[in-house]
Amino acid sequence: MQQTGSVTEWQPGDGLDRACRKLHCMSTDNDEIRSLVAHYFAAANARDIDRVMACNALREPSLFTYGVVLLKPFEGADAVRKDWADFFSAMKEIHLERRDLEISSDGNLGFGHFTENAVMTTNSGEQIHAVLRATHVYKKIDGQWLIIHEHKSAPATNLHP
Repeated sequence: MQQTGSVTEWQPGDGLDRACRKLHCMSTDNDEIRSLVAHYFAAANARDIDRVMACNALREPSLFTYGVVLLKPFEGADAVRKDWADFFSAMKEIHLERRDLEISSDGNLGFGHFTENAVMTTNSGEQIHAVLRATHVYKKIDGQWLIIHEHKSAPATNLHP
């Protein structure tokens, strides 16, 4: 930067230039992650397992999901797919809505956290309404952001009337 009178002017190649480029990339990356999350929820609400799985890093050995019910995570693409298949087959109706999505990314890693409002009807007619907390970890692979980790939990108030 160069001071001219009382105004500081930006000069190409100074630290501000690099910082602006980095902020632009982070904004673009965060927007791409937001789009990924929107596609993920649209696929889940459509009960489209292939589209849900396309949001995950299927070839990543560290892919795993912690669901709300089981303590043990679903590790690897096959286990995550089976979890979704079991969930879809148990539900007659599904409406998942995310709220308060916060995203942060740097380089090829990012994370997000949000609340999820889940309204579902089981095949036997039971109505389920839960507010969940969720955290995602994202990895940029071959220029595309994908989910490599998902962790969902329910506040104790959801579990105990």
